[in-house]
Amino acid sequence: MKLNIPDVFIDLMKEIEGYIGKYSSPSSSTLIDVLEWASKNPSSATRVVEEVRKLKATGKDEFTSALFGWKYKPDTALKRATWRQEERRKRRSLLFKLIINAKKNGYRFETAGGAECVVKKSNDYLAPYVFKFNVDGVETLVYHRKKGLVDFV
Repeated sequence: MKLNIPDVFIDLMKEIEGYIGKYSSPSSSTLIDVLEWASKNPSSATRVVEEVRKLKATGKDEFTSALFGWKYKPDTALKRATWRQEERRKRRSLLFKLIINAKKNGYRFETAGGAECVVKKSNDYLAPYVFKFNVDGVETLVYHRKKGLVDFV
């Protein structure tokens, strides 16, 4: 069997070598399947390379894991990596918005269950943020402590 794989795709496999093994090591059959796919779909393989090179570390991790761990085809692995990277960006954006507003005058939101929550900056060094939930008129305070510990009051 002769494979005609675009050089840029081979270069990509060499570039993501640092991500391989971080979560999964590819079996030889998986690697052969990926190379066969690139040989049968050279234009798609070139497009995948262009898009993967635009990904940040989170996206590249996800691409490699989907490609070699879950054995997705490269184009499907790219879709998953792009989606995952965008989801992470949205979460981080919301987190930064919450922290900035909590430091100013508090951040108010409503949970999916309808509970109102206000996040404010606390004067306590060990618990820098306090979450005040109001559920049916009952207030609950949750102190977020450093290292992920939480106190309920």
